[in-house]
Amino acid sequence: MVAYSFSMKRARSRERAITEYFKMWVARDFDKLDGLFAPDCRYEEYTGSIYQGRDQIHRWIDALQAAQVVVSWRVHDFLHGRGNQGQPEITVTWTFCAYDLADRSHSLCEVDGVAGQSDGVGAEREGSYEFDGVSIIEFDRQNKINSVREFYAKHDRRYPYGDIAG
Repeated sequence: MVAYSFSMKRARSRERAITEYFKMWVARDFDKLDGLFAPDCRYEEYTGSIYQGRDQIHRWIDALQAAQVVVSWRVHDFLHGRGNQGQPEITVTWTFCAYDLADRSHSLCEVDGVAGQSDGVGAEREGSYEFDGVSIIEFDRQNKINSVREFYAKHDRRYPYGDIAG
């Protein structure tokens, strides 16, 4: 096992890298992607697809850019830890909101209280979708993203047996 030290400055730098990556999707500008990801990084998408290395990640991004527009990718929490080999790892919770380019009838959703283009209630309808997720992101010794594992959850929440808080 390689020893990694924890530094608040490096932890904040990792958080900024994740936030910058999410913002790239909204801006549709990935010019700085290679500065964030290690050359041999592994990206496991919530759909089950796996991309190995920056070249495959760029191909995947290009394909998605042709098919969808990301309206927002909001970060909720950063949880810092260590991976199996002791490497820095951040678990990040988020909400993703997008629409398919093929469907021009997307409706609106609220992004931090401001209307944006998607469906507002989290349901998938007419080409727009909003969902919650978790990414487990590992960093290498150069503070580059080395591994991403994404997980998906429906955005809508419900109490099937009633809300006991009320």
